[in-house]
Amino acid sequence: MKIEFTVQNIPPKKDGANSMWLKDSEAPRILSLRKAALDAMKKAGLKACIDSPVKLEVTVLAPSSQFIRNSGNYIGDLDTLVAGICDGLQAAHSNTPIAHALFQNLQTPEIHPNHKLLLNDDAQVMTIVAKKERLDNSQQTYYQIVLEAI
Repeated sequence: MKIEFTVQNIPPKKDGANSMWLKDSEAPRILSLRKAALDAMKKAGLKACIDSPVKLEVTVLAPSSQFIRNSGNYIGDLDTLVAGICDGLQAAHSNTPIAHALFQNLQTPEIHPNHKLLLNDDAQVMTIVAKKERLDNSQQTYYQIVLEAI
């Protein structure tokens, strides 16, 4: 089983000290990821999470200006982006209060953070290949995900 999809947004970022599920800045990014993941699952005919170990490939494509640390629009370190993607593809921890307005009254309840999407647990990820690539400054940031059962 191999799932591939593209998300038109900056990936969610995991901050070890604070839950990304509670940050206003991360909610739209998490929602974009979860919508794209659900669409990819449906397209592949996958009705439940992948249960086996997986390989994760992530490519983040952004304008050069977003790779400059201390700029107003720095995209983030690659490890925080990958961790945010991994967390976003599984359910939020059961003790995490999900109160952001974007997650309330969703048209598609399967993308609510209380639901697992592609992964039961990110401990299933056995291999990660990740990279950031520069785009022409006029292009919008997006990222590509390939998740493959191994």
